[in-house]
Amino acid sequence: MDKQKLNELMKLKEKIKSDREQIRNQKFDLNKRSWKLYHELDQLNEKNDSFESIKKIEKAIKDIENILENLQNKSNALFCQEEEIKFRILYLYPPIKESESIDLRYLPESPYYYIYLHGTDTIIGNIMYSGHHINDISRDVGCTIKEEYRGHHYAYEALSLFCNILEENGISDFWVSTYKDNIASKKTIEKLGGVLQEEVDGVLFYECPTLKKDKNNKK
Repeated sequence: MDKQKLNELMKLKEKIKSDREQIRNQKFDLNKRSWKLYHELDQLNEKNDSFESIKKIEKAIKDIENILENLQNKSNALFCQEEEIKFRILYLYPPIKESESIDLRYLPESPYYYIYLHGTDTIIGNIMYSGHHINDISRDVGCTIKEEYRGHHYAYEALSLFCNILEENGISDFWVSTYKDNIASKKTIEKLGGVLQEEVDGVLFYECPTLKKDKNNKK
């Protein structure tokens, strides 16, 4: 791992985060001013005040709206930069698990395990593990594969690799969720040994005792 490059990217990421926070604060202050002006405008209209006074406030409101639009554009650009940097940081970390088809990489301080095509910098999906850290009590897992990479059993491979990570950390059972109408995802989970436990608002929750079974079979 190139620690110097990683440190540079981390500093840049923190600066962007700080810049976005400043923009949020500016937008908050401008919105407060805008609300006050709208209130003044309503009062002037009720009093049938002078046309010039009303136009002056309307212009001030329009100016604030233009500033807010520019700030939002800056914020959106910073967000895109931050996301790009996250992936550049991610690629500096070596795979934690890999197969002939895919690699799993983990970005610290995130709930995601990113799925790469093996030996490339192409992200094809991710596994989300709630609670961010592998040793947290919550064990809900969700897997997403980008549409253009579906149909190659990458989700099954990725979840199988993830099972190995869980096993190495002493976890033998976990829950995987998917939408009721996602037939392919349901088949993948059932292939992993998932047993349906409950349905909540169209989301299915499976217990996956695959690791426990594997351990029992080895005995």
